[in-house]
Amino acid sequence: MESQKGNSAISIILLFLAIGLVIFSFRYWRNIGTSEKMETPVAVEDVLEVAPLHPEQNLMMEEEGNVEMAMEEDTMEVALPVVVFTPAGIFTEEEKEALNMKLVMPFSDFNNEQGTTFLTMNITKYAPTPDHGYKYEVDNIGAAGIHNAFLFGMSDPLEWWIPECLDGCEFSETFSNNYPEIIELSK
Repeated sequence: MESQKGNSAISIILLFLAIGLVIFSFRYWRNIGTSEKMETPVAVEDVLEVAPLHPEQNLMMEEEGNVEMAMEEDTMEVALPVVVFTPAGIFTEEEKEALNMKLVMPFSDFNNEQGTTFLTMNITKYAPTPDHGYKYEVDNIGAAGIHNAFLFGMSDPLEWWIPECLDGCEFSETFSNNYPEIIELSK
């Protein structure tokens, strides 16, 4: 009786492993087929509002008529994190400036000092504001597979982002000088 239970448990485990292998194989081969078919890039401009990083780059591309040649001659440096405001078109310039000053810059500076580099920050605006009271959902993807998300923007004018530290936050002198409001609020 006990050996039948052991055999059936092993059979169930093997069945789940086989199903997982089939699903993985299907997704793997499906992705290989689609990556070989993609010959033309997707136009990001159709989905998001995109501003050129370097105005000279557009002029060079128009003059040369060859994007690859222009990219070789002009290297682009991207400030991290790359911030995306979604949905596009509903953020005012003042709102973007306030979010950059009170959220993006201190969040990025603090985490960089802690040794964590975030690559992207997606700020999604709730319209209308839900019952929980927050206006924005902030979703971050960092190097080495780090991912975090939080809600932000409960007050008008917009509050400062404050780091959450289990044993109290230690701020560098540079951070303290750049963001005295955060230091005061963290006490």
